[in-house]
Amino acid sequence: MAHTGNATAAPAIHFPVIHFTAQIKSTSLHFLLPRITLSSLLLLAAALIIALSAARPALADMGPLTQHIEAAADDQWIVSLSDGKVRMENTQAWGFANYYYAKSAPAQWGSRKISVTIDALNGSNDSYAGLLYAFHENPASYLVYTVGGDSSLNLHSMLNNRYDQVLKLDLKDPKGPVTLTIEEKGDRISLFANDRLVTSYGNSQTGTGASGIIAANPGTYLFSNFSIQGDPDIPAEPAAESQTIANNTGVTDNEANDNPVSDIKVSDNRLAPPAAPAPAGDQATGLPQAENSQNPLFFKSIVDPDLDLIQLRAALPDGWRFGQPGIDQLQIIGPDNITVSKPVTFAKFLYASDALARQSIPSTLPKGVLIEPVMSLSDYLLSRFIPEIREKLNYRFLTSYPTPEFIRLSRDISVTAGNAKPRIDAIGTEWQTPEGEIVFASLTQTLIPPPSPGGIYSWTIQLTQLNAPRNEFRKAIDAYRKSIDSTEINPVWLQAAAAKGGNGTAVPQFNTDPLLAADPQIHWQRINAIYSRNRADTTADDIYGKIADINHSAYLTRSNLIGQGQTGDTLLSGEFHIVSNPDSGEQYRINTNSKYHWISSEGQKLSTDNPSFDPRSVDKLRQQEWSLFEPVQQVDSP
Repeated sequence: MAHTGNATAAPAIHFPVIHFTAQIKSTSLHFLLPRITLSSLLLLAAALIIALSAARPALADMGPLTQHIEAAADDQWIVSLSDGKVRMENTQAWGFANYYYAKSAPAQWGSRKISVTIDALNGSNDSYAGLLYAFHENPASYLVYTVGGDSSLNLHSMLNNRYDQVLKLDLKDPKGPVTLTIEEKGDRISLFANDRLVTSYGNSQTGTGASGIIAANPGTYLFSNFSIQGDPDIPAEPAAESQTIANNTGVTDNEANDNPVSDIKVSDNRLAPPAAPAPAGDQATGLPQAENSQNPLFFKSIVDPDLDLIQLRAALPDGWRFGQPGIDQLQIIGPDNITVSKPVTFAKFLYASDALARQSIPSTLPKGVLIEPVMSLSDYLLSRFIPEIREKLNYRFLTSYPTPEFIRLSRDISVTAGNAKPRIDAIGTEWQTPEGEIVFASLTQTLIPPPSPGGIYSWTIQLTQLNAPRNEFRKAIDAYRKSIDSTEINPVWLQAAAAKGGNGTAVPQFNTDPLLAADPQIHWQRINAIYSRNRADTTADDIYGKIADINHSAYLTRSNLIGQGQTGDTLLSGEFHIVSNPDSGEQYRINTNSKYHWISSEGQKLSTDNPSFDPRSVDKLRQQEWSLFEPVQQVDSP
């Protein structure tokens, strides 16, 4: 029976354990067990019992795998136990992998932490060892998170009979043992190397399946401290007897068709890669190909032209492609007039529960922005979207259904300012046109709450539309949704885009409507900071008094806000100016007659007469976002 886990595991979880020797040879799966008679089996068992009772090496501490990893040797692999570690050695068998895995209760899926320490010895650049994850037996699917012989970290995926490299990164500390960890958070995982976060990832495989260890291609590998920690409040599953089988599920190395992206490589080749390399004179082995697949998928990438980084990649059906780079590259074009529009903002709303905060919303809002309280996406669909589409396009509504893959993707690409955590929902809808064609429209709702109660929040409806011939419609919808589910965001690009956007505001490439550009985000941050400030017009001269060219500095408060329709009712004495920012439409009362006014994202005002002064070039000031305001109206107080 399986061991209950090592001392580092929090709960006591039982795991059925299975051992595989994998060979890349053919596309079919078959058992390679020899035919033996009962008498010979009994003799063999007796001999093994005698040998093992005479001298058995100390068990390695491998958690749920401990009782099932024993010293053994065959034509490809030599497994031995020494100093509390498992040693796997492959001297010359290219294309072979040796791995063990432990099953856990499905109730534990999504809350596990899986870890192992690897020390690779005498490996080649094409060798790797690490964690086997999300393993399912029939049909075979899994992820492999490994350390490569070239001092790299790799994530591979076996799905739909195709083996593909998902990610390749440089290992920061290549010398010495490496501890790999996969931590689940629902259907998403975080990958760690030596307790350092590498990246996060998710697809239809993550958060499920069995876990274990794997080594592939010639090399010597030492494994130790394998563990699976789960939620202690979830009941464990009874252990099962271990089995020993052999199959032809293959593994492969990193292929040379990868495109470098900083320290990340994302491959653009077909999901089923070429065979693993073999030394000269040896017969190369091959990977399973999708022989009967009627709709093979290809990974294609989008490059951010401003940052010169791969932004994302997605698996598209054969013949589908992204639009023209730098212009409509988020559009998808397929054969037989199949088109998927680039995402556009269909509606944008602003609101605040506090009446005074609502008055602070600029009177000159961008076209199409409405002031309305938030409603659920289903309510918006029934009360607003369906009637509008019927009236404007004469389309007939057919059906709607949840699209969780759009929610996941939107969460991946949403990086918002401060502590704002967007709430996201998505619905797929189908319509019939007056000509009898069927149209798919995806609605994604994003709600960005205010950082403080009573502040201003915004919510948007984003629309993506798919058109396809009626006889190809269902197949096109399925392929497109799988493409969305397979979409992977380059974390290096995401960090670079966030840094460029400022204040953590990123994804300008996805938000194709100008309403979602970075400047409005700075505006709402500024408004919320002013609204939440309860003290009087506090001077900031003691902070900035020694900076040349600043005539006056202060914190703006509610008394400086100008509500919709207000032009002259003042709370200040003496002469004051109304200043405005033409980009955001904001207006404030300022009690100084300087010519230029800079207001930060935190509501701090700097006034100056120097047209060349720019706080963004001053070390003390550049930590905040600043916007330039100019006087538009001078009013004398009554």
